[in-house]
Amino acid sequence: MTFIETTKRALLAGLLATVGACHHEHNSGDNDASVDTDQGSDFSLACATSSAKAELAPLDILIILDTSASMDYEGKWTSVKLALKSFVKNTQAVGLGFGIQYYPLRAQCNRADYAMPAVPIQVLPSANAAIVASLEAQQMSGGTPIVPAFEGVFDYLKQWATANPTHKVVMVLASDGAPDDSCIAPTDTGLTNSLANATKIAMDAYTSNPQVSTFVIGVGSETATLQQIATAGGGQAIFVDTSTDIQGAFLDALTKIRGNALSCQFSIPNTGDAGTTLDYEAVNVLFTPSPDATQSSLVYVADVAKCSSAPENGWYYDDPSNPTQVVLCQDACAKVTAGSTGRIDVVFGCKTIVL
Repeated sequence: MTFIETTKRALLAGLLATVGACHHEHNSGDNDASVDTDQGSDFSLACATSSAKAELAPLDILIILDTSASMDYEGKWTSVKLALKSFVKNTQAVGLGFGIQYYPLRAQCNRADYAMPAVPIQVLPSANAAIVASLEAQQMSGGTPIVPAFEGVFDYLKQWATANPTHKVVMVLASDGAPDDSCIAPTDTGLTNSLANATKIAMDAYTSNPQVSTFVIGVGSETATLQQIATAGGGQAIFVDTSTDIQGAFLDALTKIRGNALSCQFSIPNTGDAGTTLDYEAVNVLFTPSPDATQSSLVYVADVAKCSSAPENGWYYDDPSNPTQVVLCQDACAKVTAGSTGRIDVVFGCKTIVL
């Protein structure tokens, strides 16, 4: 069983709560904890007097699919279509929010058209029939106008994220190439279709509130530069070699993206035990690499921009003024998902350990 499967089952079973040592009675007037934040050290939070369960944040994905003329070659589109059908029909995808947009559209440089997805985000499996019908209706033509597609799709996703503040919202770009000479004339926002502009749009979406992350699936040998977009968007890029099993590799990439997005953002309640209001300056995040390993604490870094100051060890709130989620920094996420038996716990009642 993978780390993602283990964590998901534990969360759905309501096991993401305080550890046994944290149920001790508060026996002093302060709120200090005896703690060593180095990985593998013993961790004690005897000061914790209340606990509240944290649950996995609902995940919503909108995938932007490349339907340019070049996707008709090497069996790329046929394989991608079959992989997507398998993905949405898999029982592991039940409960996932999922939607689809395509590019290029007929008015390929019109931002507003891209803001209306071909299949708006819906919870699987209720969206399955619409997704399958939409995929079957596509024909390949045109170029790669990623910038206007990004502008419109992120307009939609930011509205969606605002309306669903406890959800983790992700955009997945699936493309066999980088922005080309489509839409050389600036869009209504003054942006030309370039890799630099696509990267900036992804970065702005990731660093804004509400936050939208960007992942990339590159299909073929001319997609390496798309790594820049995923890095700027707080996600990852996965590349599919067209000389191998495209369908299987694309399905694996989607599954991996879903797992990584699920594993690093956790909903927290606004009340503690007995309905008491939680003190968000008294929340800590613990990581246990394996059942027989000692716990270590991650450290609070204020916001995503400060993640670089705590390599492999940072976390922050989605909104410091009104927290609804604990979010692991990208390096911390990579660390906790590297193993197969790790566990994340969120505990309440002790002064937050900060950088």
